[in-house]
Formats: sequence, C-alpha cells, structure tokens
Amino acid sequence: MIIGTAAYDHLDQLDAVRNNVHGLHAYLTSSSGWNLADEHCQTILNPINQREIMAPLRDAAEQATDGLFVYFAGHGHLDDDAQFLASLVGTRMHEPWTCVEYRHIKQEILRSKARQRVLIIDSCFSGRVHGLMSDSTEALKQHTVVEGALVITSTTGSAAALAPVGEEYTAFTGMLLETLRLGIDNGCRHLSASMVYNDVKEKLHARSLPEPSQTGRDRAGEILLARNAAYSDPGKAIPLRSAEFVRWADVGGDAFDQLVGKIISKVYGFRSQVTIAKKGRAVGWDIEVVQGGRRRLFESLYCPKGIGSSVVRSSARARLERAISTGEFFEWVLVVPVVRNDELKDFAGQLSAEFNVKVRTIDSVDLEDYLQKMPRLLDHIAPVHLVRSDGSPGRAGPFAARGLRDLSDRLREIPTLGDKDWTVDFARRGDMIVNTIRPRGPEAIKRNPIRVNITLAPGHEKEGEALQRLIDFGVSEKLVLSKNAVTALEVSGPEWAQERFLNVHVELLPADGLADTGALVELRFPETENKPASRHEGSLTHISSGVRGYTLSASFYSELTVSFLIPRGEVCTATCELFLYVGGMSPAAALRALDLAREITSRPSFSFYVDGAPAWTLEAPMSEPANIDDELRDLEMLVADLDVVQRHSGVYFAIPEEVSAVERVRLRFGRLLAEGNCLVNPECKRLSGTLSGFDDPVLRALVEGEGRALAVHFQEWTLLFQGREIPFGSVVAYHPHVVAEDPKSVLNALDAQLPGTPIALVPQGGRYYHFYIPEKINGKEGAEPFSSWGLHGYSPPQA
Repeated sequence: MIIGTAAYDHLDQLDAVRNNVHGLHAYLTSSSGWNLADEHCQTILNPINQREIMAPLRDAAEQATDGLFVYFAGHGHLDDDAQFLASLVGTRMHEPWTCVEYRHIKQEILRSKARQRVLIIDSCFSGRVHGLMSDSTEALKQHTVVEGALVITSTTGSAAALAPVGEEYTAFTGMLLETLRLGIDNGCRHLSASMVYNDVKEKLHARSLPEPSQTGRDRAGEILLARNAAYSDPGKAIPLRSAEFVRWADVGGDAFDQLVGKIISKVYGFRSQVTIAKKGRAVGWDIEVVQGGRRRLFESLYCPKGIGSSVVRSSARARLERAISTGEFFEWVLVVPVVRNDELKDFAGQLSAEFNVKVRTIDSVDLEDYLQKMPRLLDHIAPVHLVRSDGSPGRAGPFAARGLRDLSDRLREIPTLGDKDWTVDFARRGDMIVNTIRPRGPEAIKRNPIRVNITLAPGHEKEGEALQRLIDFGVSEKLVLSKNAVTALEVSGPEWAQERFLNVHVELLPADGLADTGALVELRFPETENKPASRHEGSLTHISSGVRGYTLSASFYSELTVSFLIPRGEVCTATCELFLYVGGMSPAAALRALDLAREITSRPSFSFYVDGAPAWTLEAPMSEPANIDDELRDLEMLVADLDVVQRHSGVYFAIPEEVSAVERVRLRFGRLLAEGNCLVNPECKRLSGTLSGFDDPVLRALVEGEGRALAVHFQEWTLLFQGREIPFGSVVAYHPHVVAEDPKSVLNALDAQLPGTPIALVPQGGRYYHFYIPEKINGKEGAEPFSSWGLHGYSPPQA
C-alpha cells in the first residue's frame, strides 16, 4: 500500500510526494520490479480523512499472507506526547486531531498475519524553511518499532529529511527508486531490505544529504525486497560483459562524448529531462539535465593524459565560462577519462572558487561503475578498444581479434544450419549473430515442425497472459519478456535447431500484417432513442492472425487506438480494447476521441466498415469494468475544462502529460469562472497591499469596524496553470465580511499618513474570497458562491 499526501489546504504543497507515489507504484507493478497486479498495489493519494487510509490498510493487512508493504510520504510532526502524526489534505499546524495517529497504523500492521512486513516513512513537516522536511526526532524511531517487521524512516533523530526544491522526488525516495531500478553490483540475485537500506544510506551520505534510519527485530533486515537489476548469472558460458573494460586512452574524443551522453541519459533519463547539445555548439555543456527547477550541466573533456597541462585547464575554464553565460545552474559536472586524483580534485576546487559555482567531476572509475550496471552501453565502443580483466581481447571475439582474413576461412567457421524443410539466413550485427529460420514450403510446418517452449517464473502471470494472447490472436504490439521472467526457453524439432536457454531476455515481434494498412475504416453507430446516428473515420493500422482468431486495430483522431480480438466463426464473442493517451493532443481533438470512446462503451451496437464495405456488426459490445464510466467522465471533464479556459483566454496549447491535484482544481475553477459563476477561490484568503500615505474614510471605516463588505477589481487577473499565466481579463474578488490584520498599526499609519505601510485584508473566520467576472455575473453581486463544482474527490471550501 502506497500512501502520499501532496496537496494541502493549509500547509505547503509537496509535488515531490506525488511523484514518489507514482514512481513507487510504477516500479512495484512493473515486470522488472515486483510485478504486482494493480489490485495488489493500492495507491492512496491525498487522503481527506482517516478512513481513506485506515479502512484500506485494515483490508490489506487482513488479506496479506506472505508480505505486507506500507509506504507513507507527506508532512508529518509529533504531538505533545512525542507520538508521530501523518498528515491529511486538511491537516493544520498544531491541530493533531486533523492528522492520523501513527499508533493506528502500527496497530493494523501488528494485526497482519503476513510473514514479512515492511513500513517506510518519508515524512516531512512544513514548519521549516522552504525545501526542508521536519525533524521527526528520535521519538519517531522509538514509536515506530513493530515486532517482526522492518521500519525505515527517511531521517535519523537529529537530521531533517530533504525535499530539494525542483527535484522530481524527495531525496530519500529518489535514492530508493534508483537503487531498486538499477540494482547493486554485489553478486547477489536478490536484494535484502538491509542491502537496499545501506546502499541508499551510502548514496545520501555521498551527496551530503540527510541519512535514513531503520529499526527491525527478528531478523527483519533479511527480508528480500527486490530482484537485483545489476545481477548477472555467473553460470553463463559466454564471458560476461561486466568483465570488460574500456581502453580510455584509445577511444577518441567523439566516441567518448557519445558514451558519456548515453551514460548520463540512462542514469537521469527516467526522472529528468535530458538534452544533448548538437555537435559543434560551444555552449559550455554537452548534456543538460533538468529535474523540476534544478539544472545540471555535464561537460565531457577528453584528456586521456590527465588534467595537468595548461592547454587542458584553459579549455576547461573556457567551457565553464560559456556554461555560466547560458544562465543559472545547480552544478557543472566535468567528465574526464582519467582516474580521480589529488590534482583533479584540486582543479575542481579551484574552478568552483574562481567562478563561485558548484563543480563536480566524474572520472573513469565512475564511468566504469556505470558500465558494469549498464553493460549494453559497451555497444557504443569499438571492440578494439575493449579489454578483459585478464588482458585478453574484449567481447568482439575471434573475428575482430584476428583482424582481416580470407573470406572463405571465415565462412568455414559458420555452422551449417537448415535441412530440406527449413533454410536459415545468417547475418552479423555488431557483436550479435542473427539467424532467421524460414520454411522452404507450406508443408514444412506439418512435416518437420519447430516448436518453442517458454517457461515463465512464478509471479509473472501478466506476461503469461500477454504471451497467450499473442499466440491466440497475433496482436500488434511487441512483447518483451525480461530474463527475470523467463526461466527457460527451449527450441525443439530438427537436431540442428534444438537449443535450451536459461534466464534469457525474449522479444516477440508482431508478424507482417495479413492486409495492407492505411485503409479507410469507419465505426458507424445507428440512431437510438437518445442519440442520433454517427460515423467516425479512421485508418487501419494492423491486422494479423493467431491460432484462435485474428486482431484488427484502427487509429482514430491520432491517439485513440481501437483493437478487436475476433475468434474464428460467423457468430462469436469478440473483445474490443481501447487505448487513448490524450497528453499532447489538442482539447478539441481529444474531445472527439473521448466521444468515440464513450459511444463504443455505451451504445448497444455498432458496425465496422473497411473501404466503404461492411466487415461486421457488434451487438451489445464489451462488458466493461464498473469504473470505466467514472474514468471516462473524469477525463472528459478535464479536457472540457481546459477547452473552455483556452477559448475564454485565447491561449491555446496541447493537453499536458500530467496534471497535479492543485492544477486540476485551478482548471475547474477557471472553467466555472469563465462560464459566469461566482466561486470561492481556495487559494485566496488574504489580499495584501501598501498604504499610499493618504487617509481614506472607506478604508478607515473598514479597519475600525468589525467587518464589512469589500470588492477588489483586478483589471488583468491571470490563472496559473502548468507554469503559464493564463489571462482572464477583468475579475472581482469579493467578501461580505472583511477585516484588517493588525488594525491598530494600520490606523496609526493612516493617522500619520505614512506611505508604504503594509496592510492585509482577510475574510472573517478564516474564510476565502469570492471571485467572479463582472460582465458575466448578471447583477448577482453578493449572491452565494456556486458550491457544487462537480469535481470528483474535491469539495470547495466554505464561503
């Protein structure tokens, strides 16, 4: 169970926590992670009350028999009795009754009969400077102890957990995900909780970040937490790539630059935006990595003889000067193909002091460490520049090691494959030998069949279902089975074809289509009592066959793919699958695609046409899960809200890839405002300004009184969304009962006619200002604000 509170009504927002939740869920449900089904990996984001956490936690604790994993991230603090409190959306400072007490969470975990229990708390508190999470203190460590379980917290008792401004994840969870995804080069097939904890702790220490703490009893640290992504099977007959090293002195500048770009892209690409500068551009950086608001610049400097020469040092200085001219950055990283020594450390320190910027270095040892974890990157190094630890040639093998020889001698080394029924095409691509087996005639499969049997490891039922579907219907997408999923692949048939592989990576590619793609297709919906007839045109993207039937896929409005899995037979039960990704689409196109998705899921029948000719008719189509209507409704509402806001403001842009909870509320607020409603603005409970130095009777009456109506007219109000300031034009902020903060100081300033004195006007009772567009309110000033926003999971604050 993954719990995170990122959006708050009264505390600072924590966007990184939302990313924590999504990133951890993606890992736990991925084939390279725990491969959990969605129903076994529940995510609770932005819980409003205790029940939203405790009821699902109790169900999970009762159902778990083998393992129970609970994760919480968000604001947190201690009450007067030093008991840890987890925050909710409505949590307020110094009001412990608005939180969830940890003892309730601990109690449910204690009740669970699961053999292995892990609790991780990445907790913060808003009473610190921006960018810091609160110190949970040693009391948290003591109160979180759970018998027979492992508890990990993101801080020790004397440090604050860091949520760096602009980073995608919090410091602790970011390092945790990095360890789980990349693994640890320790020769172990699986990673225990203690291995993961120690690796994360070392990484945080190396970056001078707060270190985590753990408690556990009954050998809790031996709990297996993950497959080791860095593990390579030592029993393989072929020498491992991890035994190979690069001859950095021989690689050359161009190859070095390319390899550095690949490494940095791999290391940071899963959580950052990585840009590689065009060759020949002297901008002071080769790779730019942007994580939220944090910008890192990497400059590769090929200097195999070291950093000692004045030419090399002058070049580095000049590149750093150019990087500084491109704008602010968090750090400048110099990547060199030499081992870090005192000379390199001193030079980096000199650059940092001289230019007053953070300078870090990546040396050849660091690069080799990355290559051990990502050996496929060695494909970007010419074989002649690779060497094994014993000094022998690298993975290029005998062909590259011997150099040029007579072609006939080489051909003799290629084994003879095939027979009267089968022929084998041979090709070499880099270090790979590619054999393509083809039948010599239509009877080959019956007379002398070749069979491939794939055995999957336990826990990979999803991959098994996908594999069976591909065999049955020849679906269009590529299926990738990792070596962790495939315990054995066995080829049976003719003697020359027989092979057995253990723990291998398998990719199954779709066969060539049985018909030309690009043909015009139509989905035609007949008229019903509630809806008129309609047609939607698209293009045929794939048609293929399997042992049970065939698959037909068509694309509509660029991003909506409709696939039909149709068993053979005139009357049959077909399966219809929809895939729609609206990110990057225009709202207008997305609304059309969503309209088609809605029709497919709700209409009693529709017909499919290819090039104007009817192909088949589906009666009473697919039975969808109960939540499909809710998912479609939420997506339709989001796109419609964005469409209304864009048409009102005249600012048009594509639908963003992701919308935070705060941005979602802003978008709904903007639409309802544009449509002429009076609304409570959940982000405006205070209006601030400064006095002009002139006394004003209206203002004086407001300050002296116990609250009176106030309307403030903004000539050019803007809505902040996705970093954009969207203009709304004339907007009024109004409340019927407004008072001044610190009225005594304000009155003194009015009496003394002091210009520049700050003043803050707030609605009574901690309420919020009402917003409306005056030309659209139609004389309803002062009316009760629109209370029903229709946004699932959100209720506007009281007026």
